Amino acid sequence: MQARYLMSKMLEALCQIRGQGKALPPMGPSGVPGSLLAAVDAGTQMADPRGQRDEVTAGKSPEDTPSSQREPQHASLAMSPLERDVMHAMQSDRTQRQMLQLTAAIDQAAAGDSAAVSFHTCAGEEASPTLLLQTALAFAKQKRTNVVVVDADTHRQELTQGLGADGQSGLIEIFNGVQRWREVIRPLALTGVAFLPAGRGVLGKEGSGTLRLGRLIDRMRSEIPLILVYAGSDAGHFMQFQPSSFRASYLVLQLGQTTPQAAQSAIDTLQSSEFQVSGCVVAGAA
Repeated sequence: MQARYLMSKMLEALCQIRGQGKALPPMGPSGVPGSLLAAVDAGTQMADPRGQRDEVTAGKSPEDTPSSQREPQHASLAMSPLERDVMHAMQSDRTQRQMLQLTAAIDQAAAGDSAAVSFHTCAGEEASPTLLLQTALAFAKQKRTNVVVVDADTHRQELTQGLGADGQSGLIEIFNGVQRWREVIRPLALTGVAFLPAGRGVLGKEGSGTLRLGRLIDRMRSEIPLILVYAGSDAGHFMQFQPSSFRASYLVLQLGQTTPQAAQSAIDTLQSSEFQVSGCVVAGAA
């Protein structure tokens, strides 16, 4: 009861915040999710991005792929408006400090091994793809490694649409057994970040049971240091996630929008689905 009371008071404080995001302290007491509460302004825009971009091959060396089939270098890739927003926001000192907090927590959860981390939202709220991509870009730059972002919300697909990958093969085709994961991962214009879209069409009747997301993640981890999965809010498809495959899971709260009741309900759903809820990340600015 005490843990639930403390959680309720913390969520109430979170959801009453107005203005720019700020770092929040850990919840602390045993049984209360949250080794980290990082407030992230996912909307700040600064100067245009600078610097050269590297090629992301998602675990395959160029020698493994015929030159005619190799992905183009990042410098030649067109940057989507969503990626441009991410690059703009990452020029902010505040955003960089907040990303340092979050990536440090993810790095600690990974414990020096390859890892997968899931990001969830409250039911009925819009996705926060900018936040997820900021985290991927920050980790890739800090650790000088490759990160793959997966849109596992096959119903809404905001992340896939935001990156201009709607209509492209992805997770649905993998689940339906018509393509392999290496065939559908695409590089982004963000340094060190590649993307696995949600896919096209719908899952076949046997698709979701053929290859659960957890099994796919376990296979990808043998070649990819970090996998960030946007899971959305649909508890109905969490059964295919295999929560034990994720080292950490974060609930994304919308600054000034998420109610304490919605946040608590989402946390209860995640915990009942056996996700290891590591904390909440606040996104958005007034």
